[in-house]
Amino acid sequence: MRIVYLILALLTPSCAALKPQPTPAPPPQHHADTPPTVCEILVSAVNRGDWAVLKSWAKPGTSAANAVQTWENAAKAGNPVKVGKFLNAQTVGGTSKKPLRLYSFSLENKDGTVNPHWLQIKVREADGEAEVLDFWIFGW
Repeated sequence: MRIVYLILALLTPSCAALKPQPTPAPPPQHHADTPPTVCEILVSAVNRGDWAVLKSWAKPGTSAANAVQTWENAAKAGNPVKVGKFLNAQTVGGTSKKPLRLYSFSLENKDGTVNPHWLQIKVREADGEAEVLDFWIFGW
């Protein structure tokens, strides 16, 4: 009888090992949203140094006018900036029911030196349309 128990004891762990083990789910992949065309137009204007176009996008009471003036002054001083790669997008709070998205891009100095700031663009997206509400320099 002890032999039967011994055989059962030896077979029980091996039977448990035959059960398929659940495979852990792969971690969710996070893909940043692609910026809308209006962001690409604004980025192109910054990279061209088209201050007139950028000033026309700067609405009263927004941070955009300060950003444009900062970039224009830097260019006049021989330190122009350009917009680098797209970093991320996030949904931000707003007072309307239409969603607001904040798109962030790196800023780079055209002479190749490091720029610690980002360009952030606040966009309202609704019904397939995107409108730039504000843009500014973010960083320390």
